[in-house]
Amino acid sequence: LRALAKDPRQRFPTAGALAQALAQWQHYSPSIPKASPRASGGLYRPLASRSRTRGGPPRATTSATDIGCATWLVGSAILAGIVALVVLAFQLVDLRALTGTSSQPVPSPTLVAVVPSPTPAPSPTPEVSPTVAPTPTPEPTPSPSPTPEMARVPDLVNSTLRQAEAAAAAGDFQLSIEEVFDNVIPAGVVVRQDPPAGQLLEKGSTIRIWVSKGPEWITLIGLAGRPYTEVLQQLQNLPVTVEKVEEGSRTVPEGYVIRTEPAEQVRNGGTVTVYVSVGDRVRVPDMYGKPYQQAIVTLQQAGLVVRDVIPQTCDEIRRAFPTFDCEQFPDGGVVSATLQWNSWVPRGSPIDIAYYQKQPSP
Repeated sequence: LRALAKDPRQRFPTAGALAQALAQWQHYSPSIPKASPRASGGLYRPLASRSRTRGGPPRATTSATDIGCATWLVGSAILAGIVALVVLAFQLVDLRALTGTSSQPVPSPTLVAVVPSPTPAPSPTPEVSPTVAPTPTPEPTPSPSPTPEMARVPDLVNSTLRQAEAAAAAGDFQLSIEEVFDNVIPAGVVVRQDPPAGQLLEKGSTIRIWVSKGPEWITLIGLAGRPYTEVLQQLQNLPVTVEKVEEGSRTVPEGYVIRTEPAEQVRNGGTVTVYVSVGDRVRVPDMYGKPYQQAIVTLQQAGLVVRDVIPQTCDEIRRAFPTFDCEQFPDGGVVSATLQWNSWVPRGSPIDIAYYQKQPSP
């Protein structure tokens, strides 16, 4: 009954000790007679002997037999409990502890009452939703590249720029235009092209052409003494800018070129000033506001004849020019003349001038 003691310290420390105690108990315990079970399932007790001795009452069974049966039953129950504990010990204790093969000392375990834990209810297995495989996107079948349409390059050399543009458009080509100086090919004409004429080229491609700007330097010799209308027409065909200046001349007839600036050559894209004769005439210098003494000299140098020089007061001037500012206008300044300023008049024409004369304060 030590194996079933309530105090763990009173129990066997190991399963080996329990097995050794069980073996000693079986060796030293008296033999126990075997009992036959009754039909009713109760305990068997031997019946009183039917033989009786003469003249005496029957003998009762000895108490030793009853004690032996009770001891056997109790021992069997204890043995069954021990066997159950041994089996449980074998399940809980490592086999090396029983066989003594462990190299390490086996600590004395503290026996704890084993309380069976309730078996946890199995958790429900989650339903696995079927995975839908993605539908593969069909790769588009590459369409065959169309064969480019080809055309022959037109001949553009010696064509004008307008003609070259029309020819390129007819063949569905583009033009890349660059201007260059050329002393032979006139301005506006194609000097060369790339690719050359006759070569097969994909439609929509670009043809590069070089267009002449004419010579870098333009000769101007032979223009003087010619009618201005002819000279102007010639210069307009060149890449230059023309400016006209009228000038009186006693030797060059009216309407003819007196001279040009520059005289011999002008750079391509430059400006040519053409001086045209107005005949034997002079331009009336603008002398308004200038001192009348200076005006007399300048007019005479221009080829005019100064006749009368007339002083005028503020009131007299305001009769002709109501907005005349007497306070700001200089004393002695020219206010008018009988000829229009900057007009062309025959040489030796007479001219009268008037000037402002301030009155002394009273």
